[in-house]
Amino acid sequence: MRSCTKRRTFYDISMKTAIVTGRSAEHSRLRLLMEQSQTNVECTSYYDARSFIKAAKREAYQAVFLTDGIPDMDFLKLAELLHRLSLRTLIVLVGTDTGRIREAFGTNVLAYVLLERLEKEFAGVWSMIRKEISLRGTVTVQLVSRRYAQIPVDSILYVETSHRRLYMHLKGNRTVCLKPQTLRSVYPRFAKWGFVYINRNCIVNICQIRLLESAQLQLPGRQKLPIGRKWQKKIRIQIAGA
Repeated sequence: MRSCTKRRTFYDISMKTAIVTGRSAEHSRLRLLMEQSQTNVECTSYYDARSFIKAAKREAYQAVFLTDGIPDMDFLKLAELLHRLSLRTLIVLVGTDTGRIREAFGTNVLAYVLLERLEKEFAGVWSMIRKEISLRGTVTVQLVSRRYAQIPVDSILYVETSHRRLYMHLKGNRTVCLKPQTLRSVYPRFAKWGFVYINRNCIVNICQIRLLESAQLQLPGRQKLPIGRKWQKKIRIQIAGA
């Protein structure tokens, strides 16, 4: 088994992935593409299915790339086995036969990629994986009552400071008041899920942005928030990279 790590970026989810392949060439191609993705990723390689299955539950991989040519198990059967184990692992199949890969639709596979198109389609697949992981995450916060709560990332629209108080705005027109603290102090726990500053008093869930205009953005429900002039160029770059 080998591992590779990449430096942190603005959209750092600290992804934990695995590659299961019987061919070193495919392993090298996938590892290189992950390293070029500008994501903080820990990648472990397995060259047989049994070793991977043995480790899968313990390691709790967020995503796994399975290629055809695995020596001890058909890669479609391996995908089905992972599904039956009820692991929350995102499965991507990479193969040489279009017809056989299409059979994977019955095995809860996130995406399938033809080997010959791996480099062309990897960026799109990687983006799907990052967004799926982000939607499954939770953020632990301390409420104004001093109690702790775990809030699903996909329910959070934005977090802002107003009149020296910190508020978290959720879907369904719900608002949660957090323990008195600065936005800067809590930002790191939100940054890894793709939250970005749009002005000095507000961070927004990048996955919730529906429309970006010159000086404002639109969230679900047509709610609009202003973007500070200092952050306008940066937010465009960040959204393009998400």
